[in-house]
Amino acid sequence: MIEIDGSHAEGGGSILRMSLALSIHTKQPFRITNIRRQRKKPGLNSQGLTSVILAKEICNAKVVGLKRGAYELEFYPGEISSKNVNVDIGSAGSIFLVIQSIFLPCILSGKKFSFNIKGGTDVAWSPGYDYFKEVFLPFFENQGRFECKLLKRGYYPKGRGEITLKIEGFKNLKLDPLILDKPGRLITIKGASNASKDLEELNFADEEANNVISQLTDFKVPINITRTYAEAESTGSGLLLYGIFEQEEGKIFRTGTYRVSPKMKETMSEEVVSEFKKLIEQDIPIDEFFADQVIPFLAITKGRIKTIPIDKHLSRHLESNIYVAEKFLNKKITTTKEGYITCN
Repeated sequence: MIEIDGSHAEGGGSILRMSLALSIHTKQPFRITNIRRQRKKPGLNSQGLTSVILAKEICNAKVVGLKRGAYELEFYPGEISSKNVNVDIGSAGSIFLVIQSIFLPCILSGKKFSFNIKGGTDVAWSPGYDYFKEVFLPFFENQGRFECKLLKRGYYPKGRGEITLKIEGFKNLKLDPLILDKPGRLITIKGASNASKDLEELNFADEEANNVISQLTDFKVPINITRTYAEAESTGSGLLLYGIFEQEEGKIFRTGTYRVSPKMKETMSEEVVSEFKKLIEQDIPIDEFFADQVIPFLAITKGRIKTIPIDKHLSRHLESNIYVAEKFLNKKITTTKEGYITCN
């Protein structure tokens, strides 16, 4: 049994989610202690509880200690099988962080899955719906087919958003090493500015989109930022900005950045544009938040990626996910201050 210390590095829910994904994939049981030990309210929260339930459902697992507030649990994966699963986080917990616990084993299984998930679609410290659909899913288009639909936006604090997600992993999939050093030639810039319906009178999403475009005049490529207002239980907004690049042999690649407003009506355009320009100017294909999520896939396929240069130490999330990947896959992942992450 794999022993996981949930207080390692960032000590949050990422360690549990990555452990669930790799446990299902490798069919190795694990015991995790100190769940979310370094959070204000440690222990298994609604988001983590839903992650375990979802993981349990798709692989018919046995779980010991599954209860809200638990500091430890044991997970014994069974055989993964095609499923239709409905879950409700019951809070503004991120739907797309919950999906991290099952996404990788689902696509690598070669089976079909259908999920209906309720919770937060656009909340802080997590990928929002637009980022997930426009940047995250296209990254894995060589491994499977996906269909993701937004039924309702869910902002903090009430959440109550809803999405459907269909995953069909390709059968007899041959995984080549993941080599991603440069994004390629920038050909288009796209984005999505969203806000709750109550901000429409302020033209909030439109103003954010216009602000983004005004800061990108140096780029001589087409720019298209969509603007949407959605019925939601809470006031909120989100902003996605991404580039579409052409790589060798005409392959299309996407990278970008996403933020939600921390104070519901606070603008995000300057921060988002600054982060996006940093990716372009430094030829970085993987933004710092996506790098965390790619670690398990990198460890499985081997290879090398480049992310934001690492100054004096790894980001805490990156360090946590490397820790978990090395535990389950018995591989060594190395990093450099220039931002290269390698698994041989």
